[in-house]
Amino acid sequence: MWFFLQNNREKVKVIEQYMKHIKIVDEAFNIIRETSGIEDIEEIMSTFIKSEEQNYSLYNYVNILTQSNDNLDEQNKNLQQEFEDLEVNALWILEAVSNFAERA
Repeated sequence: MWFFLQNNREKVKVIEQYMKHIKIVDEAFNIIRETSGIEDIEEIMSTFIKSEEQNYSLYNYVNILTQSNDNLDEQNKNLQQEFEDLEVNALWILEAVSNFAERA
């Protein structure tokens, strides 16, 4: 008998917890209805899913832009280094030509 009562108490506790969760979800949908003006739960869910898909798409686009920006930064760094190397080479050539002209 004691086991049966204990088991029923546990069931009541689980049911109470379940009802509490249902109440929270129902309140959340009511807030969403009031805020969005959308009454149909299916439409709310559809709108939310579309919004999440758009957010995911934008997230991917930002990642692509970030990667592209990183690549451009790397190319810019490489070009800057090449430019500096060319400046050094040009100065060396000018110095060599100047020295050659002085000897001639």
